[in-house]
Amino acid sequence: MVKAFITLPLHAHQIKFTLRSIFFSIALLLNVESFGLAAQNTELWGGYITTTKLNEKFSLWNDFHYVTNAFWANRHGITYELHKYVGVSAGYAYVTTATPFTNDFIRDEDRIWWQVVGRLNITKDISYRYRWRHDLRFRKALVGEEVLDEKLFYHRTRILTDFRFMLKRFSKDRRIHVDIMDEILFNFGKNVPDGLDQNRFYLMGGFSNRHITVLAGYSLRSIPRQIGYVHNQGFTVWVIHAIKRRQEKM
Repeated sequence: MVKAFITLPLHAHQIKFTLRSIFFSIALLLNVESFGLAAQNTELWGGYITTTKLNEKFSLWNDFHYVTNAFWANRHGITYELHKYVGVSAGYAYVTTATPFTNDFIRDEDRIWWQVVGRLNITKDISYRYRWRHDLRFRKALVGEEVLDEKLFYHRTRILTDFRFMLKRFSKDRRIHVDIMDEILFNFGKNVPDGLDQNRFYLMGGFSNRHITVLAGYSLRSIPRQIGYVHNQGFTVWVIHAIKRRQEKM
């Protein structure tokens, strides 16, 4: 059933509906300040994401992210390939973040995480990627301007969508594309208010070959506060690297 779902062709009216949804989402995000008063910050985001193939079904997952004045994260796990276009992963992450009173990374966090990642081909030149990730967060508590050793436990679930538009193919494996991505993140649990944690929007150009994808462009993180939102916008560069085993390269 998974294979049948993944390969299901989309009709013209479905494609038109999808494209209308994309442009509506962009318009909504660009006018997000209309929902309340907003503070503006600028940030730079660098990320390196790797998958290392172990065999036909299993691979190692590692990713590293640094965002100025916000957080440093490294995530590690193992992925099982359910289908050519669907994988499930699980593992551990260590994250350290800034706080409302300092840009120093002093609030540590441990996470147990799992995710489902997949891809649908809408047309020859348009594809849809999705990821559902769930975090079990063990995060140091804040009291006033003090970070405690005590850790709070709560959940965060997050859904990312990525529409990729192919601009030019140089060969079977080398291509240039534009990605429009959005990720919405929700917290819940007895130690936090249930609801929106933040929304992340990306408009990025990309180059891909068989083993490496480089994405670079605009990012906007909209974080709700008691009144309005904080909008952290800036420039993001991600390198996504598929590493083969040595014997597969030979």
